[in-house]
Amino acid sequence: MKYTYIILFYANFIFNHTLIANDSNWQNEWRDRALKIIDALEDFSDRESALKVIKYAAIGAEKDIKHLLPARADATLAASNKLRNIPGHDIFFKREIYQLREDNRENTNINYNQDRRIIFNAMRQLKNLGVVKLSIEFLDDDSDFKSYSMGMPDTLGNDSLAASTLMGMIDDLPLEKDRWGYYRQDIPALQAWGREVLEGKRTFRFKDEPGVYNIHGRIREERREPSLPPLPATSGQDGMAGEKDASSPGVRWATLAALLVLLAVAARVFFFSRRSV
Repeated sequence: MKYTYIILFYANFIFNHTLIANDSNWQNEWRDRALKIIDALEDFSDRESALKVIKYAAIGAEKDIKHLLPARADATLAASNKLRNIPGHDIFFKREIYQLREDNRENTNINYNQDRRIIFNAMRQLKNLGVVKLSIEFLDDDSDFKSYSMGMPDTLGNDSLAASTLMGMIDDLPLEKDRWGYYRQDIPALQAWGREVLEGKRTFRFKDEPGVYNIHGRIREERREPSLPPLPATSGQDGMAGEKDASSPGVRWATLAALLVLLAVAARVFFFSRRSV
């Protein structure tokens, strides 16, 4: 019987490592497809392609970059850099947010909250003055907010989404924090902060980046230790731009091959146990 356990151990070892190797191959293929789409974007004339790149950038907003799979981290960084370097990205974000509102005039888009959250999450990743100004502007826009009863989800205002963007992007906001070190959302306090920023009366810092800024740009260098990463998210944007399909050919063949090995081992053990009787 000890040989049976040894054989089963090695069969299980082969099965697990086959799946790991297949998963690594899938990640590389996913990253290659994502980078090809990202690299091809030159401006915002192709709305569909631009929205795909925005989705890739938004992946990093719900998890710290350190907690993403390497393929996802590469795509998020590449998409953020691409969008940051295309002139007029803040104008495109603003136009898309208002277009989503227009498309939802009859409250028929069940993904209205999520569609806007993707854009605001992508804005968070860019960490530049254009998205800071745009986020401050949206702090005064609560016209979408509706609170439904009978189990229907609330419709978020753009002010709430913009507040979340600033809270994830700016390191020294005048907000209270909970016991885990996360900002508590306070839109009136953020509106007051935003007015002072726009008037040039207040400086700010981007998270995990050196330098102190005002509304006109960086005013001095300041080397600081990066802030502690947030706790890993249990759900969110990771995977929005493409989830692993368990029914893909690579996974099916790897699983089938491992099962055949296990069946062959079991049959051999049964055969020899019958001969020994």
